[in-house]
Amino acid sequence: MGGIAGVSLLLGGTVWMCIGKPAYAAGALIAGAAALLSNRIHYYQMKREK
Repeated sequence: MGGIAGVSLLLGGTVWMCIGKPAYAAGALIAGAAALLSNRIHYYQMKREK
């Protein structure tokens, strides 16, 4: 679920960048990247515990 949200934010940020709303785009891109990175770290932590 978190991966889908992260990708959606990245895509939304890209669209806002194309539209010309750089403030919204920067926020969405940062949030999307943080969500994907957080999910990736959590996935590897859970995989290592098994």
